[in-house]
Formats: sequence, structure tokens, C-alpha cells
Amino acid sequence: MLMHMLRTIMTMSKAYARRRRGPKAGSTAIPFMITILISLIVFGAVALYFYNKMTAKSRELSVMQGKTARICEDDINTMLFVLDPDAENRKNAVMILHFDPVRKLMWCIGIPLELQVELNGRTMTVGACYDNHGIVQLKSALSQTLGEQVDRYMQLNTFSFKTLVNCFGNPKCTVEITDDGLNKTATPITLDFDQYETLLTSNAYPQEAERCTKIGLSVSMLLNECISPEGTRDPDEPTGGERVANNLEDYFNNIINVVDTDVTAVDFENHKHAISYMFKYAMAPARCISLACDQQPDGTLTINALKMEEIKSAFEHAKLPEGSYTGKEDDGGKSGGESLREMEPAAPGETAPRSQEELPADVLPEEDDTDTEGEADMADDPLAIDAPADMNAPAE
Repeated sequence: MLMHMLRTIMTMSKAYARRRRGPKAGSTAIPFMITILISLIVFGAVALYFYNKMTAKSRELSVMQGKTARICEDDINTMLFVLDPDAENRKNAVMILHFDPVRKLMWCIGIPLELQVELNGRTMTVGACYDNHGIVQLKSALSQTLGEQVDRYMQLNTFSFKTLVNCFGNPKCTVEITDDGLNKTATPITLDFDQYETLLTSNAYPQEAERCTKIGLSVSMLLNECISPEGTRDPDEPTGGERVANNLEDYFNNIINVVDTDVTAVDFENHKHAISYMFKYAMAPARCISLACDQQPDGTLTINALKMEEIKSAFEHAKLPEGSYTGKEDDGGKSGGESLREMEPAAPGETAPRSQEELPADVLPEEDDTDTEGEADMADDPLAIDAPADMNAPAE
């Protein structure tokens, strides 16, 4: 642009000089042209400087756009899972997962098929409710029976269950039954997908309550192994929890397309930050609650009143009720915990992991005045919210 203006000025100067007569015709035009040229260069440089400053600031502001995520009570959800295997000689596996990122806990509860529930004023078993009315009505019936709102459901067949397991990795646990591809083991072993599906849906358990405890225990173990460093399947990848958090959107897209669920893309977007936080910063957050049931004369089961109160307390106050387990088993110190036949309640005073005050840019907690001094082993955890140290004390 400057060159174009310069050529125009030079052309006009030459034309003016030709019109003038006399020896001094060009002596005035040349200094005038040089003055104009210098002025254009100076003003052009100043304009270019301010233009660059304005555009650079505009780019900086655009990076700061977006909504800051917070971990809060709205991120607490309860979800119903039903594994409906393709094989006809298998049982359905029913489980409730209570997700509490505020206290960094996940409760896994296996549900017996013979458990009594009430739907539209009629009493029936969980199995009959699912078979005759579907998973949507089962979600409503379990909400009423447990006295806790079940927010979402997910129904899986053999293929979709395999897709889900592939995202988290293969579980490691003991086997207490003999069935297709399974033999009893005294120490935990790593199960492939077919073995794990058989473990959850087998008819070989002496009692349905034992199978349901195994469902909750093995799922909690799978989640904890995934979140812990031992959950990493590829040594070149980050730890298991970081791997899941970093690939959360891909896993969600893979799973959501092969299951029947009322979870939406909006639900995932609203709670993605909470799920990512749990997998990045929680330490062994998954716990199994084994249901204690009373058998009725007709063979159906009802939840023991004391156990019902413990479930409510666990959901509301994040304390560890008696009969809850940490989702780990004993293999000589390699995994920690007990086998299904030798399970012990979590020790009194065992709590959710503590956290530190330092906060990452993408996660902000609700205000909390918990003192985290002296917890150097959890220095990477940014959220200062604890479960109570005293089992009988409510969470803050």
C-alpha cells in the first residue's frame, strides 16, 4: 500500500514539474515528496504497532472463555445397571452404583433377583419386575424400596458389557464357584471377559446373596484397580485413573452407542468434570455394601431393617456402614483385603482419602475448611473434602 502511494506521489510530482517552467521547476517537488514519504512511513509503523497489540490481546481473551467446573452435591448420582447376558443358562446381574465425587466414594450394591419390590401397589421380585415391566419400571421400584432416588439406568447385553469392561481393564479377584471356564481359586486371578461375565451371571452360587455380594465386590475391585497405578495396562500410558480421565469422551461415545440407557450427552457434559476428578484424584474410592436380607415364607427376600438404615447413612453421610468392603482381596499382600468367604467389615475409622488445598485450574470445590496439614501422601489431590473419621459422625 505504501509503495502504491509513493508511486502516485512521484507521478504527480513529475507532472507538476513538467507544467512549471524555469530552472527551479523540480527543486521544490523533491523535498516535498521526501517529506510526505517519511510521514507515511512513520504513521504506518505506528498504526501497525497498535494493530498488532489489539489483535494479540483479542487472541489472549479468546483462550479464557469457558465455564469453570465445580464439584458439588449436584454431581452425586445413583445409577442402576442390569447385565442381561445373551446365554440362556445365565442369570441377570443387577447392581446399584452410587457415585459421590464430593466425598470421593463410589458405593456398589449387588441386588438379588428374589428381592421384593413394590410397583404400582403390587409386590413382586426384582427379577419379575425386570422381565415383565422392563428396566425403567425397575428403576422406579428400586427407588421406592431403597428410599433413595435412582437417577439413571444402563442395560447391557454381552457385547456392550464387553465394551464397558475393555474401557476399564480386566478384573482381578478370587473365584468361589466352578462353572464354564471357571475353577475355584484361593488367591485372586486376572479374569478375561468371558470368565468375568460367567462369574457375575452364574447359577452355581449356593445362595443368591453370595452372588450379589460378588457382583458388588468385583465391580468395586475393578474400579479401584483401574484408578490405582496397577490399573495401567500399557506401561507407556499414564496411570489407570488418568488414562480413563484423559479418554473419557471416547469411552463414553463407545459405550453409549451399544447400551440401552437414559443417560444423555447433556448428562455426560454436565458431570464430566466430576467423573474426571474422581478417576484422577481419588484413591480406592469404590466400596461394596453387601445386602443383609430376611427370607420370607414364599422364598422371596426383604432387606433387613438395620441394613436399610446403614444404606441410607452411607448415601447421605458417606460413612462406612458395618458389612461394607473396600473392594480388595488378600493374595499374600499383593492386592490387600480378604476373599469372599473370609470378608471382614472395613475397619472402624477407615475413611475416604483426604486431600490438599492446592486446586487445579479446571476443578473448583465448594468451600471447605478441612485441615489437611500433614497429609503429604495425598499432595496431588486438589479437593479438600473428607469423609468423617468417626463412623458415627456425619460428614461436614
